[in-house]
This record gives sequence, structure tokens and C-alpha cells, in this order.
Amino acid sequence: MDLIFYSRGGDLEYDFVIHPNARPQSIRLAFEGQRGMRVDEKSGDLVLVTPAGSELHQALPKVYQQTGEQHTEIAGRYQMLSDKQVAFQLASYDHTERW
Repeated sequence: MDLIFYSRGGDLEYDFVIHPNARPQSIRLAFEGQRGMRVDEKSGDLVLVTPAGSELHQALPKVYQQTGEQHTEIAGRYQMLSDKQVAFQLASYDHTERW
């Protein structure tokens, strides 16, 4: 797996690049210092509540698998593991291809 950080419109974004036969279920995002964390039921966004009471949103994950020039979208969402840690839950995909 590779992790790539980049800027889009002034916002920090990141992508996980998963190699064939890797286990994306092992990816964990951990957060410290927040007052609360939840997955928004309507949008699927990950919502972090700061100590000041404001909310930071991480958008619903956009997951796709690339086969040659073709991008196939795969359903994905955040899965709460604890009050400080989340994982990604994914629909079925071809484990032998990079995504």
C-alpha cells in the first residue's frame, strides 16, 4: 500500500493506493484530541468534533479500482472501530487488480 498526499483547491487530500492482494481492511485512521467522532448517517462523512465544539468533516470515501484506463467505482464507507479510530468498509472488488 502507498499513501499519497496532495493539495486540491487549497485543501489537503490523500489517497491510499492498494496493490494486488493487499488488505485494505488493515488501514486505520486514528485521531487524538477530538471531543467526539461519528459517521454522519445522511452523508456518510466522518465528523470530528473539536475541543472548541466546531465540526471537521472528512468526506465519504471515494473508492475506485483502475484496470488499464478504466476506473470502476466501488462502494465504500467509514467504519467506526472506537471513539478514536476508523477503518474503511468496502463492497466487493477484484483483489488481483490495483486500486
